[in-house]
Amino acid sequence: MDTAKTDRFVAQMWDDDIVPQLVEYIRIPNKSPMFDADWVKHGYMEDAVRLMETWARAQSIAGMVVEVVRLEGRTPLIYIEVAGTDPASDDCVLLYGHLDKQPEMT
Repeated sequence: MDTAKTDRFVAQMWDDDIVPQLVEYIRIPNKSPMFDADWVKHGYMEDAVRLMETWARAQSIAGMVVEVVRLEGRTPLIYIEVAGTDPASDDCVLLYGHLDKQPEMT
């Protein structure tokens, strides 16, 4: 593997794709339901989910499945599955994150 080429690819992806998405995400005032009792009515969680779901679906990852899971009264969950490529292995990776934020600090 050419590590210099990989480093350049990752740096360019970070600058051109990841940072702009983070900037857009930060603009959404999506507070945790603990700090925004009317989170459903305000719609910021949906804005954040739409942003991240759209970004995930735009990635060209073979076999990736993206699903938004919604349960009544709960914040949505973005579920992404990418099947492993080694049929002899049942190893997997689980990542967890959330889209809500804490209130602004002064």
